[in-house]
Amino acid sequence: MLDRWYDPENGGRVEGLGAYVRAARRRQGWTLREAARQVGLSHSRLFELESGVSSRTGKPVVPTQANLEALASGYGLPLDHLFALAHFPGYLSSRDGLSAEELGLVALYRSLPAASRQFWVAMGEGLRHLPSWKD
Repeated sequence: MLDRWYDPENGGRVEGLGAYVRAARRRQGWTLREAARQVGLSHSRLFELESGVSSRTGKPVVPTQANLEALASGYGLPLDHLFALAHFPGYLSSRDGLSAEELGLVALYRSLPAASRQFWVAMGEGLRHLPSWKD
């Protein structure tokens, strides 16, 4: 899962979509309002995407495909990086040919805390070595 990118101009790693987008804006030297004009989003939507939280509801923000495409175009960022950082299911589907059921499992897995994800990965590795019940 791609959730960290190295940002040499900011002196280190950035984690998540919001930090990646914020770092890109700062590299351009743009204020939030200047960047919003360049990208074609409202400044409030850009702020929400950078912070990851809706200013109205306080809940996590889910970017749309159009949001990610606008960010990629406006900042000159690789669209596949933005899709991966946003855990965008359409990205996985088009790239890996996953079914709707598989995408649901991916979304469920990503919603788990890191320790739970590590547990299930370890379980899967352990089960891989068992003989198949079909044999």
